[in-house]
Amino acid sequence: MRLETKELAEPRYKRALQINEKTFGPEHPSVARTLSNLSALYDRQGRYAQAIEPIRRASAIYGGRAPRSGIDQSGEGVIELKTFRFIFLRHAGIALRLLAQPPPTFNTDCRKF
Repeated sequence: MRLETKELAEPRYKRALQINEKTFGPEHPSVARTLSNLSALYDRQGRYAQAIEPIRRASAIYGGRAPRSGIDQSGEGVIELKTFRFIFLRHAGIALRLLAQPPPTFNTDCRKF
C-alpha cells in the first residue's frame, strides 16, 4: 500500500462506518465488517490500543447474531459463523499484541510538574 493510500485509509473507513451505521443501523453485519477493517488498519500500523475498540464492537455485533441453539446450516448461517470466528480470532490477536507491549513509563519525579 502506498503511503498516501495509508494516510487516506483511516478517514475513509471512519466515513464508511458513519454511512453504514446510518443506512443499516449500528448492529448490522456491514457495520461489523467496517469496524473489523478499521481495526485491521490500526493493527497493521502497530496501534493496538486503538485497534481494540472497533474489533470489540464488531465481536459484540456478531456475538449477538450467533445462533443460540443448534447451528443454522443455511449458507448465510455458516458464513456468519465463519465471520464471527474470524473476528473473534482477530480480536484475540490484537489483545495479545497489546499485552506484549511494554507498560508505559510514568515520570515519578514530582519536581518536573
